[in-house]
Amino acid sequence: MRQYTLRSILIIGFLAWYGGVVMVLSAGQNDLPAAVSIQEIPTQVAGELEYEVIVVNRTSEPVYVPTNTYRTNGSTGPYFSVREDDMTVLLVAWRFYSPPKFMMIIERAGAQLKLLPPNESTSMRFKVSFPLVETMPPYGDGHRRKVFDRAALRKIQAEIGVVPMIDGLQQMIRSKQDGSGFHALSPAENTESGKRIYEVQQLSYSEQVELR
Repeated sequence: MRQYTLRSILIIGFLAWYGGVVMVLSAGQNDLPAAVSIQEIPTQVAGELEYEVIVVNRTSEPVYVPTNTYRTNGSTGPYFSVREDDMTVLLVAWRFYSPPKFMMIIERAGAQLKLLPPNESTSMRFKVSFPLVETMPPYGDGHRRKVFDRAALRKIQAEIGVVPMIDGLQQMIRSKQDGSGFHALSPAENTESGKRIYEVQQLSYSEQVELR
Protein backbone atom coordinates (compact mmCIF):
# COMPACT_ATOMS: atom_id res chain seq x y z
CA MET A 1 0.00 0.00 0.00
CA ARG A 2 1.32 3.48 -0.91
CA GLN A 3 2.34 5.58 2.09
CA TYR A 4 1.53 9.31 2.15
CA THR A 5 3.50 11.83 4.19
CA LEU A 6 1.78 14.67 6.01
CA ARG A 7 3.21 17.10 3.43
CA SER A 8 1.72 15.05 0.56
CA ILE A 9 -1.67 14.96 2.25
CA LEU A 10 -1.61 18.73 2.73
CA ILE A 11 -0.66 19.33 -0.92
CA ILE A 12 -3.39 16.98 -2.17
CA GLY A 13 -5.94 18.69 0.09
CA PHE A 14 -4.93 22.15 -1.18
CA LEU A 15 -5.14 21.09 -4.83
CA ALA A 16 -8.61 19.63 -4.26
CA TRP A 17 -9.76 22.85 -2.58
CA TYR A 18 -8.20 25.05 -5.27
CA GLY A 19 -9.79 22.97 -8.03
CA GLY A 20 -13.16 23.36 -6.36
CA VAL A 21 -12.76 27.15 -6.21
CA VAL A 22 -11.82 27.30 -9.91
CA MET A 23 -14.85 25.18 -10.82
CA VAL A 24 -17.16 27.47 -8.83
CA LEU A 25 -15.73 30.60 -10.47
CA SER A 26 -16.01 29.07 -13.94
CA ALA A 27 -19.60 28.07 -13.28
CA GLY A 28 -20.36 31.63 -12.16
CA GLN A 29 -18.88 33.02 -15.38
CA ASN A 30 -20.95 30.59 -17.43
CA ASP A 31 -24.12 31.92 -15.79
CA LEU A 32 -23.56 35.36 -17.33
CA PRO A 33 -25.70 36.10 -20.41
CA ALA A 34 -22.80 37.61 -22.34
CA ALA A 35 -19.09 36.97 -22.70
CA VAL A 36 -17.33 40.32 -22.43
CA SER A 37 -13.70 41.02 -23.26
CA ILE A 38 -11.64 44.22 -23.27
CA GLN A 39 -8.34 44.80 -25.03
CA GLU A 40 -6.09 47.77 -25.57
CA ILE A 41 -5.57 49.15 -29.07
CA PRO A 42 -2.16 50.69 -29.84
CA THR A 43 -2.29 54.45 -30.33
CA GLN A 44 0.28 57.06 -31.24
CA VAL A 45 -1.37 59.83 -29.23
CA ALA A 46 0.63 60.67 -26.10
CA GLY A 47 -1.36 60.46 -22.86
CA GLU A 48 -4.30 58.68 -24.49
CA LEU A 49 -5.41 55.06 -24.17
CA GLU A 50 -7.79 53.32 -26.58
CA TYR A 51 -9.70 50.10 -25.95
CA GLU A 52 -12.12 47.79 -27.71
CA VAL A 53 -14.85 45.90 -25.88
CA ILE A 54 -16.33 42.78 -27.52
CA VAL A 55 -19.67 41.35 -26.38
CA VAL A 56 -20.84 37.85 -27.37
CA ASN A 57 -24.38 36.61 -26.70
CA ARG A 58 -23.83 33.24 -25.02
CA THR A 59 -27.54 32.48 -24.49
CA SER A 60 -29.83 30.48 -26.76
CA GLU A 61 -32.14 33.47 -27.31
CA PRO A 62 -31.64 36.90 -28.92
CA VAL A 63 -30.87 39.72 -26.48
CA TYR A 64 -30.45 43.49 -26.62
CA VAL A 65 -27.20 45.27 -25.81
CA PRO A 66 -27.01 49.03 -25.02
CA THR A 67 -24.99 50.98 -27.59
CA ASN A 68 -24.49 54.67 -28.39
CA THR A 69 -24.90 55.55 -24.72
CA TYR A 70 -25.41 59.20 -23.82
CA ARG A 71 -25.05 60.90 -20.48
CA THR A 72 -27.06 63.30 -18.33
CA ASN A 73 -25.44 66.34 -19.97
CA GLY A 74 -26.11 64.99 -23.48
CA SER A 75 -22.51 63.96 -24.24
CA THR A 76 -22.00 60.54 -25.79
CA GLY A 77 -19.74 57.66 -24.82
CA PRO A 78 -19.52 54.98 -22.15
CA TYR A 79 -20.01 55.64 -18.45
CA PHE A 80 -16.85 56.00 -16.34
CA SER A 81 -16.65 55.22 -12.62
CA VAL A 82 -14.67 52.95 -10.29
CA ARG A 83 -15.69 49.71 -8.63
CA GLU A 84 -17.25 50.23 -5.21
CA ASP A 85 -15.30 47.28 -3.78
CA ASP A 86 -11.97 48.30 -5.36
CA MET A 87 -11.47 51.95 -6.24
CA THR A 88 -8.29 51.16 -8.17
CA VAL A 89 -10.36 49.51 -10.93
CA LEU A 90 -11.76 51.82 -13.62
CA LEU A 91 -15.23 50.61 -14.61
CA VAL A 92 -16.38 51.38 -18.17
CA ALA A 93 -20.08 50.66 -18.68
CA TRP A 94 -22.81 50.39 -21.29
CA ARG A 95 -25.90 49.81 -19.16
CA PHE A 96 -28.97 51.38 -17.51
CA TYR A 97 -28.79 52.76 -13.95
CA SER A 98 -31.49 53.02 -11.33
CA PRO A 99 -32.88 56.59 -11.03
CA PRO A 100 -31.01 59.12 -8.85
CA LYS A 101 -32.13 59.74 -5.29
CA PHE A 102 -31.75 63.49 -5.68
CA MET A 103 -33.48 66.16 -7.75
CA MET A 104 -32.35 66.63 -11.34
CA ILE A 105 -33.54 69.44 -13.61
CA ILE A 106 -32.18 67.91 -16.84
CA GLU A 107 -31.68 64.19 -17.49
CA ARG A 108 -30.70 63.02 -20.96
CA ALA A 109 -29.04 59.71 -20.09
CA GLY A 110 -30.02 56.72 -22.21
CA ALA A 111 -28.93 54.35 -24.93
CA GLN A 112 -30.00 52.68 -28.13
CA LEU A 113 -30.60 48.93 -28.02
CA LYS A 114 -28.91 46.63 -30.50
CA LEU A 115 -30.33 43.17 -31.21
CA LEU A 116 -27.73 40.43 -30.70
CA PRO A 117 -28.68 36.91 -31.89
CA PRO A 118 -27.26 33.83 -30.12
CA ASN A 119 -23.48 33.43 -30.53
CA GLU A 120 -23.26 36.74 -32.40
CA SER A 121 -20.98 39.55 -31.25
CA THR A 122 -20.76 43.33 -31.29
CA SER A 123 -17.95 45.69 -30.34
CA MET A 124 -17.47 49.21 -28.99
CA ARG A 125 -14.35 51.36 -28.99
CA PHE A 126 -13.53 54.19 -26.59
CA LYS A 127 -10.63 56.39 -25.53
CA VAL A 128 -9.38 57.37 -22.09
CA SER A 129 -7.17 60.28 -21.06
CA PHE A 130 -6.25 61.54 -17.61
CA PRO A 131 -7.26 63.18 -15.41
CA LEU A 132 -10.61 61.47 -16.07
CA VAL A 133 -13.87 62.91 -14.76
CA GLU A 134 -16.54 60.51 -13.53
CA THR A 135 -19.61 60.60 -15.77
CA MET A 136 -23.26 60.88 -14.79
CA PRO A 137 -24.66 58.28 -14.65
CA PRO A 138 -23.74 56.54 -12.42
CA TYR A 139 -25.48 59.01 -10.13
CA GLY A 140 -23.92 58.40 -6.73
CA ASP A 141 -25.08 60.52 -3.82
CA GLY A 142 -25.13 63.90 -5.53
CA HIS A 143 -24.14 66.10 -8.42
CA ARG A 144 -20.45 66.34 -7.50
CA ARG A 145 -18.25 64.18 -9.77
CA LYS A 146 -15.01 62.44 -8.82
CA VAL A 147 -11.80 63.05 -10.75
CA PHE A 148 -9.62 60.00 -11.36
CA ASP A 149 -5.86 60.36 -11.59
CA ARG A 150 -3.89 57.79 -13.55
CA ALA A 151 -1.61 57.03 -10.59
CA ALA A 152 -4.61 55.94 -8.46
CA LEU A 153 -5.85 53.32 -10.96
CA ARG A 154 -4.36 49.89 -11.61
CA LYS A 155 -6.89 48.03 -13.79
CA ILE A 156 -9.80 48.56 -16.18
CA GLN A 157 -12.99 46.50 -16.55
CA ALA A 158 -16.00 46.61 -18.89
CA GLU A 159 -19.60 46.22 -17.72
CA ILE A 160 -22.54 45.46 -20.06
CA GLY A 161 -26.25 45.54 -19.20
CA VAL A 162 -27.82 42.76 -21.28
CA VAL A 163 -31.57 43.21 -21.83
CA PRO A 164 -33.64 40.08 -22.54
CA MET A 165 -36.05 40.00 -25.46
CA ILE A 166 -39.50 40.84 -24.09
CA ASP A 167 -42.61 41.18 -26.27
CA GLY A 168 -43.54 44.66 -25.07
CA LEU A 169 -39.99 45.88 -25.53
CA GLN A 170 -39.84 44.55 -29.09
CA GLN A 171 -42.98 46.52 -29.96
CA MET A 172 -41.47 49.70 -28.52
CA ILE A 173 -38.24 49.24 -30.49
CA ARG A 174 -40.15 48.74 -33.73
CA SER A 175 -42.11 51.94 -33.04
CA LYS A 176 -38.91 54.02 -32.73
CA GLN A 177 -38.34 54.57 -36.42
CA ASP A 178 -36.37 57.77 -35.74
CA GLY A 179 -33.57 55.86 -34.02
CA SER A 180 -34.23 57.49 -30.64
CA GLY A 181 -33.06 55.55 -27.62
CA PHE A 182 -34.31 54.34 -24.27
CA HIS A 183 -33.72 55.58 -20.75
CA ALA A 184 -33.63 53.62 -17.50
CA LEU A 185 -37.32 54.18 -16.76
CA SER A 186 -38.50 53.08 -20.21
CA PRO A 187 -40.99 50.24 -19.68
CA ALA A 188 -39.67 46.81 -20.58
CA GLU A 189 -43.16 45.31 -20.52
CA ASN A 190 -46.37 46.47 -22.14
CA THR A 191 -48.30 46.54 -18.87
CA GLU A 192 -49.02 49.30 -16.38
CA SER A 193 -47.30 47.38 -13.56
CA GLY A 194 -44.48 46.10 -15.79
CA LYS A 195 -40.82 46.43 -14.92
CA ARG A 196 -38.50 49.10 -16.28
CA ILE A 197 -35.47 48.41 -18.44
CA TYR A 198 -32.97 48.92 -15.64
CA GLU A 199 -34.82 46.29 -13.58
CA VAL A 200 -34.71 43.53 -16.20
CA GLN A 201 -31.15 43.96 -17.49
CA GLN A 202 -28.55 41.36 -16.52
CA LEU A 203 -25.03 42.65 -15.93
CA SER A 204 -22.03 40.94 -17.50
CA TYR A 205 -18.40 41.85 -16.82
CA SER A 206 -15.07 41.42 -18.55
CA GLU A 207 -11.90 40.34 -16.81
CA GLN A 208 -9.94 43.12 -15.16
CA VAL A 209 -7.05 44.23 -17.40
CA GLU A 210 -3.95 46.07 -16.26
CA LEU A 211 -3.87 49.75 -17.14
CA ARG A 212 -0.73 50.56 -19.10
